[in-house]
Amino acid sequence: MSIPRITFRTLTDLVSAIPALVGFIPRESVVAVLFDDDRMFCTARVDLRVGRRFITDELIALVGKHGITRVAIVVVAAENNPAVTRAVTEDLARAVEVAALIHLTSFDTGTSFHDSITGQVGTVTDVRNTAVAVAQAVHGAAPIAESREAREDMFAMTTPVATDFTQEHYLTEGNRFAGAVAADLLDVITGATAPTPLLAARIGVLTSKESRARDALMWIVRKDFGRAADTFRILAGHLRGDHRAQLLTLAAACYAYDGDSLAGQTLEAMQREKLTTPLAELLDVAIQNGMSPMTLFLGTLAKVDTDYIRNALHGWTPPS
Repeated sequence: MSIPRITFRTLTDLVSAIPALVGFIPRESVVAVLFDDDRMFCTARVDLRVGRRFITDELIALVGKHGITRVAIVVVAAENNPAVTRAVTEDLARAVEVAALIHLTSFDTGTSFHDSITGQVGTVTDVRNTAVAVAQAVHGAAPIAESREAREDMFAMTTPVATDFTQEHYLTEGNRFAGAVAADLLDVITGATAPTPLLAARIGVLTSKESRARDALMWIVRKDFGRAADTFRILAGHLRGDHRAQLLTLAAACYAYDGDSLAGQTLEAMQREKLTTPLAELLDVAIQNGMSPMTLFLGTLAKVDTDYIRNALHGWTPPS
């Protein structure tokens, strides 16, 4: 998802863009917007209920790890608690310049906000019509969810599909199995067909047996990581256990390569279900360290087994 650089010319621009930046409408939260000089580096959101010490420890760790020069703090809470927000700001100020400390009660259009550092005031504009939200929509990102819980519902399990019969096919068909899976997946990515439980089972079995098959599938969908990520996430709903973990890992990787915040939320969904894979653990560390989508891609897929792609996919060459 190659979104053009967007400039926040006013505090209103920045505040109103926060739901798009985090992927859902925060409530009872502290959101930090971290800047490296004039470039926005990332956003970080923490529940207010976790307490001042946890909030500041998390943010100071991010600041120190990435050489952040400025931070804007946005507190969204039904009731203002000046003592807590002032304490968080004072703790952070020992590590980085706190350029703004903004409080608002919600992200509803027309809600007033106040920056206690600069004294500036403003009102929230339509969060779904900001430059960031529009750019994300144009590039195929998931729409802003109403809440964190609504975002989590995207990873809900659906009708399960049995994989025993599919595993027998994998054992008897050899490379033909991988070729058929790749072809069917591309049909879904291009919109020629819809994702099916059977495809979910086949991808789950194939990727649990061969990590190089997982990498090959990500390689052949690289022209549209956003749509591929959504496809893998939807297919994962039909699977359980390790097969589900494999599909969610594929989704997380494609979201990460696409620069979509859903990458981290996919990994969180796996953690809630106590699912993991080696690649998921690697992605989690990379995202926590602020690694760019291109660096992630080069680090995990630059050495993809092209011989496997050619042989397993019947000599078919993926689009360049």
